[in-house]
Amino acid sequence: MKVAITGHTKGIGLEIVNFFTSKGADILGFSRASGYDIGKEEDRSKIIKESKNCQIFVNNAWTIENNGQFHMLKSITSDWIGSNKIIINIGSRASDFTNNPNFPWKEYAKLKKEQDIFCQSNHKGLWILNLKPGSVNTGMSANTNFLKIEPSTISDILDFALINKDNFKIRSITFTK
Repeated sequence: MKVAITGHTKGIGLEIVNFFTSKGADILGFSRASGYDIGKEEDRSKIIKESKNCQIFVNNAWTIENNGQFHMLKSITSDWIGSNKIIINIGSRASDFTNNPNFPWKEYAKLKKEQDIFCQSNHKGLWILNLKPGSVNTGMSANTNFLKIEPSTISDILDFALINKDNFKIRSITFTK
């Protein structure tokens, strides 16, 4: 099995790389550290081309500039439509707070909500699994006072969804501490 993943060098992405590596997968990693910026259309195009032979694409990297993660999701979906491949989108529970005036990251929540809506659409045989964790114990949440789940929780939930993929398709999972 070949797995492509954006944002693979730290945090949630690194946890997912370790998960798939433990399952014997070949990993193609794309991050700014390896010369790919999902905020740039030309880099998204390169990622899609290089991911052509993968069975799973993990859309993890985040950038607020140009809504890069959402554009990556739409681009890989368009390229993979009609295949029996899997896209795993790393969303966020923050999307549930778009109407909360006290939520501190309104723009982040709004952009993640766009992903939620897109993931719930029909994509003709393509399975998109939208994982929506609450605050995860990574560098991104280091300066927050939220209760945090460990990155390994994401692997546990991903493992459950993939083990059961022939029994049922989970489209979205929201989880928090």
